[in-house]
Amino acid sequence: MEEKRVVQVRGQSFGSGYLIAPRLVLTAAHLLPASEAPGEITVSYPDSDARFPAVVRWRQPDENVDGALLEIPAEVRDWEPPETLRGAWAGAAALGSLRDEWGPIAGRRHGIPTAAAAGGRRGTGEGGQARPGDADRAGPAARWW
Repeated sequence: MEEKRVVQVRGQSFGSGYLIAPRLVLTAAHLLPASEAPGEITVSYPDSDARFPAVVRWRQPDENVDGALLEIPAEVRDWEPPETLRGAWAGAAALGSLRDEWGPIAGRRHGIPTAAAAGGRRGTGEGGQARPGDADRAGPAARWW
């Protein structure tokens, strides 16, 4: 994990997220306002006072997954991704072109709070992929991929 890709997420509550692309943040769905409720969502770097608006592109808030993907829109010109996400990534106009090049986004969650609630222990994790073609779970993300 690269520390420079960790961001703060403010929505219904405060938490963290991780940049998996220059303008795409993986975070917990429970941090965000309910999909039908209005509310501002912002992303910031831990060492900065600057906050940037974010838009929910996918969420799965259920007993198995507490995940969400946030996009910092291209119109937000002041946003600067960390150096490790610049270069080839920066020239892509839409994540769709990244998907074609990079394939599904893989990740791992580390069982908190789900494993803790089920009597699990810290450090356990499950792997998986967010597949762009999974329209039954993609919701609004189907347009985005």
